[in-house]
Amino acid sequence: MARNTNITIRDVANHAGVSTATVSRVISGDGYVSDATRDKVEKSIKKLGYSPSYAAQSLRTQKSTVIGLIITDIKNPFYPELVSSVEEEARNRGYSLILCNSQEDIDREIAYLDYLDSHRTDGLLICAPGFATRQRKRLRQFRGTVVLLNENAGDAEFSTVSTNNYQGGKQIGSHLKLIGHRKIFYLGTRRESEDGYPRLQGVRTGSGIDAKFIETDDFGDDLEGLAEAILQVSKPPFAVVGHNDVMAISIMHELMNRGFKIPGEISVIGYDDIELSKMVNPALTTVNQRQSQFGKWGMDLFEDVGNDKRVVKTREVTPELIIRDSSGELVKSGKGKP
Repeated sequence: MARNTNITIRDVANHAGVSTATVSRVISGDGYVSDATRDKVEKSIKKLGYSPSYAAQSLRTQKSTVIGLIITDIKNPFYPELVSSVEEEARNRGYSLILCNSQEDIDREIAYLDYLDSHRTDGLLICAPGFATRQRKRLRQFRGTVVLLNENAGDAEFSTVSTNNYQGGKQIGSHLKLIGHRKIFYLGTRRESEDGYPRLQGVRTGSGIDAKFIETDDFGDDLEGLAEAILQVSKPPFAVVGHNDVMAISIMHELMNRGFKIPGEISVIGYDDIELSKMVNPALTTVNQRQSQFGKWGMDLFEDVGNDKRVVKTREVTPELIIRDSSGELVKSGKGKP
């Protein structure tokens, strides 16, 4: 039978011939109820199509079994795998998930926090760069547990699942050094400055080269401008490292459309290992951040920390360089030598 939102707990109690307190104990699973009475109540619930009010239950128990997941931009291909891993892990542990797409809009961020807090959400998992910095005061006041995903380790107030971006960058730099590159361009965002450019620093350490930083947005929207900015500084051979895979794929195709050979003259490397990275031609060399790990570890920390805001824990994901066709040894000619 379909659920009937007009049926109340009193209707169920009258139908089963028991008190409303007994019906409540059957629904919540708290307190003793005989097997015969439980069976009678459950049959009444089914026959009447009663749907418990979880909002009302949360007011009584101060718990909602609901978690909020705040991300930056669902259009970014990095997030679907992460969202899927968090949702699956939360569901397996008995929680429902509310997805919030903040788009780095401060008004949206505040509105989402107010909504989730007013509905007594058990906690927040946040994967939105800069969110904790912008909304730190509001997060301190949040009733539930707060866990940051894909942030740098070392936050003094909130538990964090972080990626060792320095190591990811170092793997890129070492690979480029091995295949003979002596000029590297790093396409990054202004937001990276808040984190001290760990990926860029890793690239420089691994390669032993002072890779040049060129600022852009998340998706490299001005491709012509980016290509010109690179080519005005240097002619091939060189390598280009994108802050994420979308940026790397975009600049790779722009350079190929200008007649450059990738690989051979130019190597291009991304970051994130989204599904598209293995489908493009040439397939993109990139760093896998193990997004699927964020869901499990994020929920682990959520449950480990509980409501004790004095407890702060950190888990760190070690990224892995996935070498594909977009990076390779330089062409064996005078043009291709460093």
